[in-house]
Amino acid sequence: MEAVALLLNTLVSRILLSDFTMWLVFLFIGFAFIPPEVVFYLNPKTPAFFPEWFSLSNMASVIFSFVAFMIWHPLSKLLKSRMKQFLVRRKELNKLESLSDDEMQIIYEFTDNHFDSIAFIATPTVISLLAKGVIIKESSQFGAEAKYRLSPKFKRVFLAEFSKSAG
Repeated sequence: MEAVALLLNTLVSRILLSDFTMWLVFLFIGFAFIPPEVVFYLNPKTPAFFPEWFSLSNMASVIFSFVAFMIWHPLSKLLKSRMKQFLVRRKELNKLESLSDDEMQIIYEFTDNHFDSIAFIATPTVISLLAKGVIIKESSQFGAEAKYRLSPKFKRVFLAEFSKSAG
């Protein structure tokens, strides 16, 4: 079952929605679903220098495919970037929801310090936050204390959630 899901994911993300394939889909739609009235109107108006096999209705189908693709391409890029931002935000929210009270105490120390770097001793709680990607080690100091700061992604999500709960 996992192999089928992987195959479907690959088809959708890499093959079916690739640019050339989508242009071919729009080209097919342009040729298959052109109204007969348009064909009857455009074919007699085809200039004499056009090849016999390429009429104005065929040109209209090709132009439709290009215009549809030029509309679809930026919309799909926008949708993909929004989905990526949504998934990153959801991941950071899951991190925030899974924090223990001790870990939240450390996060609140960052808020008290105006989100500047703070030196902590490498306790299991600090190491847990570091492993989750909530905080980032700022200096490469060796010794008992090192400076840490909140990761930018987590900080944005934390501030958004904090402002929702405060307001």
